[in-house]
Amino acid sequence: MSKPKYIEAKYESFLTWDLDELGIDPNNIKDYEINRTALVVEFKDGTTKEYDNWEGSEVDYKHGFLSVDTFDKDWKVLPND
Repeated sequence: MSKPKYIEAKYESFLTWDLDELGIDPNNIKDYEINRTALVVEFKDGTTKEYDNWEGSEVDYKHGFLSVDTFDKDWKVLPND
């Protein structure tokens, strides 16, 4: 069995975009997507606008813990005992 080399903790993080604060009328949205830390909105008039939210991106290291994985030197996942 391979020996552990890396231990990786995963945390939950949220990004929120307030449409009112951004001045976006939801009735004018044709489609949207999330691209990393940006909300990309396609409006019904054919325009597209990107709303970055990096400043509000904070990981809750106290309460947001999801899981931990252990990997060998080749990044192969090892069983967690």
